[in-house]
Amino acid sequence: SMPSHKLYRKDQRSTCLPWSQLGGGGVAIFVQEQISCDLHPAFSPASCEIITVEIKHPARRFYLSALYKPPRQSMSSITATFDQLSDIFDNQNCIITGDFNAKNCAWKVSDATDGNGRALQSAFVKYGFTVINQ
Repeated sequence: SMPSHKLYRKDQRSTCLPWSQLGGGGVAIFVQEQISCDLHPAFSPASCEIITVEIKHPARRFYLSALYKPPRQSMSSITATFDQLSDIFDNQNCIITGDFNAKNCAWKVSDATDGNGRALQSAFVKYGFTVINQ
């Protein structure tokens, strides 16, 4: 844990291996204690390692999600997750962070584009997402 922070987490789950043999995985969000926020209860699909916290800023509320796509998981589960996020948050202020295990030269961190990167970029365009990758 981190002093003066709240921890929200979702550990990787497996139906066939104990947690100690999974080799990692899962997602977490740390929020400073003085920031008003809650775990968003309406969105926690079993098919995806994602957690969403509602940040209650006095000027506006927004949602912060942390997502992890394991290398062998299909990109279709992630795009389905974006469909659900779009329905729940209705294009309100939402920040999605994470490790998508995808490469696309459009994001300026790789010289290559893979199939996951193409699918993810198409989803970003479909939902009007802006990529901030620095």
